[in-house]
Amino acid sequence: MLAVSPFQYALATNSTSTGFTNFNVATTEPSGAGIIKFNSYGIGNSENVPKYVQLIPFGTDGSNDTFDMRVYGYSPTLANSGLVTKTAMWIPQLLLDVSVVLGARTFSGHADNTVLADTLTVNGGPADNAEWRSLIDCQEDLVASVLVHTRGCPIICFDWDLSGGQEAVSMNCLWRAFSG
Repeated sequence: MLAVSPFQYALATNSTSTGFTNFNVATTEPSGAGIIKFNSYGIGNSENVPKYVQLIPFGTDGSNDTFDMRVYGYSPTLANSGLVTKTAMWIPQLLLDVSVVLGARTFSGHADNTVLADTLTVNGGPADNAEWRSLIDCQEDLVASVLVHTRGCPIICFDWDLSGGQEAVSMNCLWRAFSG
């Protein structure tokens, strides 16, 4: 049986970032804005994570405005493997790099001038391979979404970029998990 969580916001407040973050291997578990630890939402546990997340990007300003979004997954290493005693590390993996074009469908329940994406172009990450994602790209002012394989990561992280002459004012994303 497939279990699906309700849609949640990636961020409490929309991002206005003008550049992607350089994520590195960390010795502490990632936390903060844009970091989603599935079991904190009652989804799975450290050994059982959702197989997919569905993403619906949105932003402010207007139709045909653009931004870029990346989603990383974090997986821990084993601290003590029996052969080697080491500190546990959190390894970031790029799951999705996508360019977003906003449509005309308003998301007025969120904030004024907020519209949902209608066009998504996958630029990289495992989701660039159709085996690791399913893309619904409407391009007709309908809601676009992408279903991305989590690759077993118990934590995902959203990253945003408005640079490069892009027109959106702020950006965010709805997400939900698919388990089973």
